Amino acid sequence: MCPISYIYKLNLIPPEDHARRAVAFLISKDKKDKRVTAKAVFNNLDRNTENMLRTLFDWWIDGKINKKRFHGWSQSEFRGKYTKCFVFKLKEKKLSHRFYGFLCNPRSYDQSYQACVLVSHAFKKKRETDENNLKEIESIRTISAVQKAIKNYFRRTQ
Repeated sequence: MCPISYIYKLNLIPPEDHARRAVAFLISKDKKDKRVTAKAVFNNLDRNTENMLRTLFDWWIDGKINKKRFHGWSQSEFRGKYTKCFVFKLKEKKLSHRFYGFLCNPRSYDQSYQACVLVSHAFKKKRETDENNLKEIESIRTISAVQKAIKNYFRRTQ
């Protein structure tokens, strides 16, 4: 059976000109790709929730640490399989949003520059992280078309 091949692009969240970090949404150009949901959910948030999430993005971009609102996973968690995965967490009323993505160093000339590429959205239903969310992010992170979209976007911003 031939695997499905999707085409991807990035949509950066301003400020695009930050010297050290960026947050971007992964966009699938094919509506059949149901794994890539972060941007669509973000677009439908109410204004207050969107502003709160943008504040979290700004904090991360500025290098602030807030493990209650955003974090990755260390080598000691899930046998070290998901050290590139990242999540932004936000509570809205009784809902607990999770925007999952992955970290990368997209600039070949500046490996200290880091981007968080947001891929999917989920509502957290239990205390512990559902490993299936991380498995999906890790599988998407390694798709050559995703890597190509990242490389192409950041090649344009040099």
